[in-house]
Amino acid sequence: MRPWLIRDGKRVTMSSALGTMGAERVIDGLIVTLVLAGALGLVPRLSPLPDHVGNLKVPVAAIPAAGYVALFVFVAAFGAMAVFYFARDFARRFTRATVGFVSPRLAEKLASIVEGIAEGLHFLAGPRYAIPFMLETFAYWTINACGMWALGVACGLHMSFGHACAVMGVLAVGILVPAGPGLFGAFQVATYGALAMYFSPELVTYQGSAYVFLLYAVQFVWHLVAAALAFMIDPTVWSRAEGDTSAEVTVLAPPSARA
Repeated sequence: MRPWLIRDGKRVTMSSALGTMGAERVIDGLIVTLVLAGALGLVPRLSPLPDHVGNLKVPVAAIPAAGYVALFVFVAAFGAMAVFYFARDFARRFTRATVGFVSPRLAEKLASIVEGIAEGLHFLAGPRYAIPFMLETFAYWTINACGMWALGVACGLHMSFGHACAVMGVLAVGILVPAGPGLFGAFQVATYGALAMYFSPELVTYQGSAYVFLLYAVQFVWHLVAAALAFMIDPTVWSRAEGDTSAEVTVLAPPSARA
C-alpha cells in the first residue's frame, strides 16, 4: 500500500515508488539492527537464558544470534544496493559470474530486482534529501525507544533505555516473520522473548504481560488514528491509491523524476 500512497498521481511511477520503499526499508532495518547489536553487546543479559516464557516455548537463547544474523543480512543488502547504484556494470558482471554459473536466468532476474531497489537510493545522493531523511529516521527510532522505555517503567519493569533499545530491535526483527493480520502473534512473541533476556520469569509473566498488551494496543490504536487523520488532512489519499498503474509498473523513471 505504501508505494501506491506516495505515487502522487502520475508524477511518480509505481516502480520508482517500490524502489524508494525498498531502499527505505533496508536503511531502516540496518539502523535498527545496529541499535539491537549495540544493546546486545552493552546491556547485561540473564545467564543462562531461559528456553520458555511462561507456557510459551520461546527460544530466548537464540535471540542474540538471530539479531546478529539480521544485522548481517541488512548490511549485505545495503552493500548490494550501494554496489548496484554506484557500480552497476561491475555488479551485473559479478552477478552473472556467480549466480549465473548456476542459472543465467535467475542471475538476470536477481540483478533486475536489486537494481530496481537500488534506484531508490537516489534520494541519498545529495544532502538536500539525505540529511533530513537520516535525521528523521534517527529521531523516529529514538522516540520509539523512549516511548517503550517510559511504558516499561510505568508497568513496573526496572527498564533502562538500553533495555528498551533491545526490546525495540528484537521486535523489529521479530515482525519480519510472516504473521496474522496486524502482526498479531509475532509481535507478542518477539516482545516476550526480548523481555525474557533481561528480566526474571515472574516479572515477564506479570508486569511483562501488561507491558506487551499495552505496547500492542497503543500502537494498534495509533495506526488507526493516524490513518483517520491522513484522510481528514488530505481526502485525495484514497483516490490516489486507487489510481491506474497498469502501464507504469515495469518502467523506471529517470533520476530527475524520482521521489
